[in-house]
Amino acid sequence: MRRSDFRLLVNQAISELPDFILGKMDNLAITIEDWPSPGELHGQNVGRYDLLGLYLGIPLIERHSNYNFVLPDRIIIYKKNIESRASSVAELKQHVKETVIHEIAHHFGISDAELERFGL
Repeated sequence: MRRSDFRLLVNQAISELPDFILGKMDNLAITIEDWPSPGELHGQNVGRYDLLGLYLGIPLIERHSNYNFVLPDRIIIYKKNIESRASSVAELKQHVKETVIHEIAHHFGISDAELERFGL
């Protein structure tokens, strides 16, 4: 899939989030890369082809009043890894949506263990 079409899927997943979530997201950039770099994989306990997305930053619940003049937090969505898991456009859309939601949850300070308890 062309990167521009994949970007549309990511944007669609974001636009489908409830307004109260969208309104709370702050200082966050969402980017698309084909594959994770060795540095992005470091400490993730997953293989290069298993990482679908990554949140890099300071979660909202950990920010204090002195949080200002900092670069945006970053969510990276790994296009090739998501594409490799999908056998149809519908599956691709679902994987993109799940990955975007998962990484935005980290922006809000929700851990992988908590996401697992919620069934996500």
